[in-house]
Amino acid sequence: MAARWTAARSATDAGHRVSLHNDGVCSPTDPLSGVATAISRRAHPSGPVHGPAERLTLDEALCAVTVHPAWQLHPEHEIGMLRTGMRADLTVLTTDPRRVSPDAFRAEVRVTATYLGGRPTHTPER
Repeated sequence: MAARWTAARSATDAGHRVSLHNDGVCSPTDPLSGVATAISRRAHPSGPVHGPAERLTLDEALCAVTVHPAWQLHPEHEIGMLRTGMRADLTVLTTDPRRVSPDAFRAEVRVTATYLGGRPTHTPER
């Protein structure tokens, strides 16, 4: 059954807009953890790979924490991507996630700053 756990690839291939999220009571509210799990199919960094055929690409996983949830909640004209006229909510990462292997993503990619509406909400100096 673990091979079908969070069958994001099957859903994506069927044309669904997958969103990755965490329920704070059940798991940490860390979107990057969801991305790491979706691209590696490991629930824990040293754990087994569950259903490698269900992996998402990095771009698909990033859309699943940005564009797709905005569409599902219906404010996609305001949030979910950076475009002229949108709110400029963004996250600054320690490194380009495209240069990191899926298995190293969780250890190497960290948030260094966040902005909501173009205003800093978390920066290293805060």
